[in-house]
Amino acid sequence: MSKNSLAKQRKAAAVLSGVAQEELVKKAAEASGVSEDTLCGWLADGGFREQFRNLADRESDAERGAVWRSLVEQCAQGNLAAIKLYFELKDGDMKKGGRGGVKIVDDI
Repeated sequence: MSKNSLAKQRKAAAVLSGVAQEELVKKAAEASGVSEDTLCGWLADGGFREQFRNLADRESDAERGAVWRSLVEQCAQGNLAAIKLYFELKDGDMKKGGRGGVKIVDDI
């Protein structure tokens, strides 16, 4: 596969997933009142990337409870895929000594 074809596939995948990076950078630059070049410079800075990761982690942590409630609701409705996922995550958490990734506090 050629580099050009691979680049096109990556761009298509990004667009299909709703995360077209160019558009994302453009929107972020406009929203923050800086140029795209400035934002790209910030993205090259390790401190900025760390700040971004921390913010993204906090945002995802804030939504974790809602995600688990949805999973438990799906389990209660008999969704076999949800039940399987629940126990896979629970077993994975127990193997880690109840620490790290996922801590399940509801039992069905």
